[in-house]
Amino acid sequence: MRLKALLMALLIPAAAIADNTKTSYDAIVNSYEATFTMTSAVSGELRVHKSVAVLNEDGVGSAIFGEYTDSFTELASFSGSVTPLGGKKTKLKNKDLISIPQMSGLVDDNILFAYSPSASYPFVVEYDYVIKFKKGIISFPTFFPVETDKVLVKDASFTLSVPFGTEISYCSSKFDYSREDPVDKTVHKWSLKDFQPLVDEANMPDYLELLPYVYSSPIDFTYGGYSGNQKDWASFGKWIYALGEGRDVLPEATVAKVKDMTSGCKTDFEKVKVLYDYLRKTTRYENISLGIGGMQPIEASKVDSRGFGDCKALSNYMKALLASAGIDSRYYLISTHRKKLLPGYVATQFNHIMLAVPLKEKNDTLWLECTNPAYPIGYRHSDCAGHDVLLIEEGEGKPVTIPSYPDSLSRMERNVEVFLSSDGSASLKTRVSRYLDYVESYINFEDLSPEKQNKKLSSNMKLHPESLKILSVRNNFNDYALHGKDYCPEVHIDFTMQSSTYANRSNGDRLFVPVNPIFLALSTQRAKRVNDIVIDEPFAYLDSIRVHLPAGYEVENVPEPVNLEDSWGTYSSVVRQEGDCVVIRQALNIRPCRREASYYDTFRAFCRKVNKAYDASFVIRKSN
Repeated sequence: MRLKALLMALLIPAAAIADNTKTSYDAIVNSYEATFTMTSAVSGELRVHKSVAVLNEDGVGSAIFGEYTDSFTELASFSGSVTPLGGKKTKLKNKDLISIPQMSGLVDDNILFAYSPSASYPFVVEYDYVIKFKKGIISFPTFFPVETDKVLVKDASFTLSVPFGTEISYCSSKFDYSREDPVDKTVHKWSLKDFQPLVDEANMPDYLELLPYVYSSPIDFTYGGYSGNQKDWASFGKWIYALGEGRDVLPEATVAKVKDMTSGCKTDFEKVKVLYDYLRKTTRYENISLGIGGMQPIEASKVDSRGFGDCKALSNYMKALLASAGIDSRYYLISTHRKKLLPGYVATQFNHIMLAVPLKEKNDTLWLECTNPAYPIGYRHSDCAGHDVLLIEEGEGKPVTIPSYPDSLSRMERNVEVFLSSDGSASLKTRVSRYLDYVESYINFEDLSPEKQNKKLSSNMKLHPESLKILSVRNNFNDYALHGKDYCPEVHIDFTMQSSTYANRSNGDRLFVPVNPIFLALSTQRAKRVNDIVIDEPFAYLDSIRVHLPAGYEVENVPEPVNLEDSWGTYSSVVRQEGDCVVIRQALNIRPCRREASYYDTFRAFCRKVNKAYDASFVIRKSN
């Protein structure tokens, strides 16, 4: 026991057991050393040593080995070990790795090499491996010594050695940077020590803001036989443009088909809509990553014959279809994970390709999602609205920001008619109306089975009805032509519900009736807040509920009106009798904001007041 205690003390830093530390560790990165040596413009070598102490099941993810290789990279060597506390070391070799070809053989040179350690906790896993780069380097390996919460990093470093005179660009966070210039090379080094674990919380800043990272790339580069420059976005855009040149040619039969399909269209928008619908019906998305490390689109003719492609291929194909109809469009690169580009850093920061179609007749631009044409045309979905993008225009790159929407458009409204019985059961007739981003999870609602539709509707309510029947589903997904740039998608669902326990009976002649049984409570954390509070998007609910009283009952009391307003948002609740009904009107608006963690108590207090008002009841009793 004394030996085990001694080993644990060596394995886990004292900070992890200090009285004032409430965060438990899942894993500890004891050391993580990565060195990339650029040997030429098209070749290099990455050497990595990594040692991770895994303390419990949740820490295993930080110790998994996973590296992708393709025609530009190869895993040259691998070794490692797994050592349980007080147990025997197990050595690892190449044969212990699982190799997984990507995309079911569509791409035969893309392979994931992976290993997931397994041993009694705690244990230490170590890896040493080498990856060789060939045929081009557009960016150096990104370095993230930690990517999740509850992981301590004791020591991490990324060293980049490049031939003397090689200009680089980089963007880093949390690291100390140094540079040396020995003979014939330049050595850049980023070092990090004792990075404390992140605490995962709701409404926290983006992980990229909190995590340590290094992005780096050569200014001048050659990749897959294409030379380029990324000193600025215009230059990088030229390289992207060159990758797609000559790949937007369609078969003559398809061009003739496009002209025939659009011959009756009176406006450019009508042509775009016809072809966007054609894209939806004839293609599907496959993340096949073909073409120069997954950066060059497949020829439009191949997408036309195969009927599938990745985001680059489908966007390029749609661009070719539009061109055949005389419609101009522009390819653009976007990160769906981050709204803003990394400051001062020009390189591949993107994970997606979409298509922009300027419409002079509407004084607007359509931002088309070609991987999911089910999105209403004219709608800028939540993974692109407000995002910085790189537009490829006139053969160059141009950074622009996709317009976002006014906060007031994003909301959900619910209108409920409740027919209450004297035994506390009720029949409900409900209409749910969703607007803007509240629509997104309901784009394909009508394609779901009845069981899944019912489950989706009931999962967003506190009430658990015994039965639910959908009466109608309506949307305005085809109404962009009527509204132009003011278009806002909406969906309206009418349904009925039955509940045997809507109200609670007390003392035989009274019923306690919930003010709002459909609203799910706002959740807050009890623990002390660590991160800033970040609310990126507005939160708006408007509920109108009319409860028809059972015959022979009268209202005994209703809750007092509630009006709340502070920096977090507003809330109002009014419950009043109207004839033989009780009418409830409630509205909640939470504003987008960012506040320091010290303000969390005020946010919690606001949420508790709101929840109390939503959870209130009114009382009815039998008339004398």
